Amino acid sequence: MYGFGLGSMQQKWQANPDERWKDWVIIGAGSVSLVVGVIMPLLWPMQGLTSHSHMAASANLAQARLEAREYGAERRQEIRKRVQEHKEVQKDEELGHCDDQTDTNRK
Repeated sequence: MYGFGLGSMQQKWQANPDERWKDWVIIGAGSVSLVVGVIMPLLWPMQGLTSHSHMAASANLAQARLEAREYGAERRQEIRKRVQEHKEVQKDEELGHCDDQTDTNRK
């Protein structure tokens, strides 16, 4: 029907000479990108993974996390201490309030 199916005669592909430059541009760009992709990492090693500034930043972050844990533990301990003191004050006030009521009832 269309002439290009599986059962039909296949036509030989012929490139127009004016259109061949496009093929060479594609092949050239692919070759250049392949060479650059392979050669550049060999010439210019990855600085990001072994850079001293990154190692220093990593050490600083670890130190900050350690200090945060220490200060966090101290803060929690102080909060527990304040809560305990507050509970004791409330307990004393309740006992004092109960004593005041019993004293007024006795009079």
